[in-house]
Amino acid sequence: MKESIIIRKLGPISNLEIPEIKQLTVLIGKSSTGKSAVMKTIAMMRYIFKRENIKSYLKNSNIKKSPIRTSIKNISKLGSLLTSNTEIIYKVTIESTEYTLTCKNLKIEVSPKAISKKDLTFIKGSYISESRSFIPSMIEKIVSNRNVKLGFYEDETLKDFDESTNVEIRKIGFMNMDVKVKKSPSKGKQFFIENKDQSFDLKDSSSGIRNVVPVEAITEYFASEDFSFKEAFNRSVLQYLLDSENLEFFQPVKSVNDLRKVIQIHIEEPEISLDPISQTGIIRDLVSTTFNKHCADRMFSTILTTHSPYILNYLNVLIERYNKNPNDEIGLDPDKIAAYRIEDGTATNIVTKDEELDNRIVIDTAWFSDSMEKIYSEYEDLVTNQINQ
Repeated sequence: MKESIIIRKLGPISNLEIPEIKQLTVLIGKSSTGKSAVMKTIAMMRYIFKRENIKSYLKNSNIKKSPIRTSIKNISKLGSLLTSNTEIIYKVTIESTEYTLTCKNLKIEVSPKAISKKDLTFIKGSYISESRSFIPSMIEKIVSNRNVKLGFYEDETLKDFDESTNVEIRKIGFMNMDVKVKKSPSKGKQFFIENKDQSFDLKDSSSGIRNVVPVEAITEYFASEDFSFKEAFNRSVLQYLLDSENLEFFQPVKSVNDLRKVIQIHIEEPEISLDPISQTGIIRDLVSTTFNKHCADRMFSTILTTHSPYILNYLNVLIERYNKNPNDEIGLDPDKIAAYRIEDGTATNIVTKDEELDNRIVIDTAWFSDSMEKIYSEYEDLVTNQINQ
């Protein structure tokens, strides 16, 4: 399953192309260049493709009139960035068949109009927003007021975190901590951080821990047997059937076990509030979980935005670990990573071959180095002028 996207005239994005969205795709760039807009656009088009798969599954299962309608007004969470001038071309290739989803004039077109029976895929997407640290303090409010609305992506993050903590203990790998869950009828869930020395309420923990916990809990959940594709599939399909009163006509064309299963995770700035060593720790955990430690019945695709030179440089460490030993649990296959710098409305591929290292594939981190050099040059000029005076 290969994906690509072209985005034109979307907020700060003028004409951007990502020819292949890989198992790990990293977006870097200055603030306000459109990194999150690109990731949200990919998440939106993936969601539409998921709906098209469910629609085709129902059609192949004797549901002649699909209850699913694809309207960009109901699906888009891009706000004022998406206009009638915006054009998005998202392509998915499965084996030899290419499916094209086009957004133009605020309308969605799909070609071919149905997903082939052999290509049917069940997709679970998760969007982990940069405002994820609100989760601990919101849990009790959600219990006391079920009508609280936080915004689409925040609601999605909260829902996935809630599901991921239905187990009593969720481990936070690189921090050597556990998240323990306590439930009560009046307060709902309460989360506690525990290690060998102490225990404290997650709401009272550092901002770094509050940002890390949802990222690690959600990714570990979707990688593990705790997440049941069968249950998620049944919830999705049965809800559509019940809404359309078509359940009696349903004749499943395939069981969920026979469908291609894909997890798609989108993470805004995993490094938020973390020190440099912890930033390398969270990317190490993410790579290990989504590349090597997930259940064999599912594929993973992770997209993240970052401003962190530590994360980008450490990805090169993980690539080299793979080069030394392809069976390394935290090794990163260089053929499965893409990295782009978003700048001036376009995307520049920063995965390259280093001629000095026998053409090894590396991520070019010069963008961050240039920033450090500018800071040092400014300092050096000030010191030199002071000495000359």
